Amino acid sequence: MDHLARRLSFYAFFLSFLLLTASSQAIAQSYSTVIESDAFKLWFDHDQFAPSKANTVSECDNCTQSVSFPEGFQFRFYSELYGSGTSQSSLWVSSNGFVSLNSSNPGASPSSESIDSQSVPPKILAPLWGDLKPQLGGDIFYFSPTPNIFVIEFSKIKLTPGLDDYIDFQIGLHKNSDKITYAYRLRAPSLKSLPFSASIGMTGDDPKKGQKVSICDGNCISQEYYGVSFVPADADSDGFSDYSDNCKDKANHDQVDADFDGVGDLCDNCPQQSNSDQADSDSDRTGDACDNCASTANSDQENWDNDQYGNACDNCLNVANNDQTDTDSDAHGDVCDNCPSVANSEQNDSDDDSVGDACDNCPEAANTEQTDANSNGVGDACDEN
Repeated sequence: MDHLARRLSFYAFFLSFLLLTASSQAIAQSYSTVIESDAFKLWFDHDQFAPSKANTVSECDNCTQSVSFPEGFQFRFYSELYGSGTSQSSLWVSSNGFVSLNSSNPGASPSSESIDSQSVPPKILAPLWGDLKPQLGGDIFYFSPTPNIFVIEFSKIKLTPGLDDYIDFQIGLHKNSDKITYAYRLRAPSLKSLPFSASIGMTGDDPKKGQKVSICDGNCISQEYYGVSFVPADADSDGFSDYSDNCKDKANHDQVDADFDGVGDLCDNCPQQSNSDQADSDSDRTGDACDNCASTANSDQENWDNDQYGNACDNCLNVANNDQTDTDSDAHGDVCDNCPSVANSEQNDSDDDSVGDACDNCPEAANTEQTDANSNGVGDACDEN
């Protein structure tokens, strides 16, 4: 019978969870929430991992304490990087059931507000934000059960004075990831719900812009073990959140970025040339930084003479000329212009002597050397005088 009651309690929680999260705008914009059916697997027994005790917040009411991240541990939250070696190398633990990622002391905030409130503080992880009293019985620990997880645990927080009712809950931060987990262990045989008001959720840097996820008011906690994972949006389903994915719209599980410009090779318009801005003036899907015709669309990048200019913008298609000099401004470079000093865009050459009609001293008689012995402007090949 007890087993059946627990199963019914689980399904009731699951239904209320779905209804409450469906109304949260932040879920669609940033993080989605996942109810963990095997929630006990999220729980870490701190006794096995030599935890550190946060003495200040464990032993007083409405207190905060700064806790440093482990050496080499970093994670992302709403696109920002936190952890060892960053500008935010520590977090604030409040005795009232939340953690703050703000750089300055946020205060203990004993009276919880709904996460959906406009005045809710930014950058908080709130597994159970309420007027808790750890000094009446309970401790707050932090430890790393593995090198890839950092846990803050509120242990044996007393729920009802004089009774053996308490709750344990943990925040799990995951190295090099945006994922966050809340795990709970309820030890309250005499209770069907929490005896105080509390909020469960989290907020980003700017809650007013939808950076928040609200789960429930605390009374949805009614099982012995359960947990919730906050999973950031991953549009291309490659296992990297949109905040940290170097190709948000194309799945690239390897995240290869050969030019180290922050854009993965699979979606980089110049995979071998660093160009974090991805500028593409001619919209031909080849970035300006590596486009051989940056102002003229040429998606094929064809370049017959292998100079720096593609055929679409090269003034000498078959003769390499990186300087593109065109003295007579007739759109034909000097190195391939049959009249480099006389404009002749049509390049007519009636006698096929490689000297254009516009400058040929014998346009009807082939005379490549253009000899003119008497300097009368008519070449010897056609001069009758």
